[in-house]
Amino acid sequence: MAEEPRQIVNQRLVQALGHPMRAEILKLLIGETELSTSRIARRLGAKDSSVSYHLAVLQQCETIELARTEQLGGGLERFFHPIPGSFVGNRNWGEIPVPVQGDISSAVFRGFLGRTGDFEPRGRG
Repeated sequence: MAEEPRQIVNQRLVQALGHPMRAEILKLLIGETELSTSRIARRLGAKDSSVSYHLAVLQQCETIELARTEQLGGGLERFFHPIPGSFVGNRNWGEIPVPVQGDISSAVFRGFLGRTGDFEPRGRG
């Protein structure tokens, strides 16, 4: 019976990362406090409708959540952020393809540096 929760997490992880666009969306969101549907679409060079679909899947997988909505022009803009620890934990990190692990780690590191101020790497000498 103890294996059942792990199986649910694995199924969510597989579904969340099961499409390249969803992996790209997660990488973008990890590095930011929140992003709107249209901003994600612009960064990925994709249609808002396609991004909206993949955001809905990520919400169903419980990897992201709606942070807020804002009335902009004639429409309602939705802003999302990742749910910390919801899709990658110590128990299932090894199940993520190595290239995606690197992308996620890089995005987290860049996001951390962006929140702590400018960072300029110095050469060792």
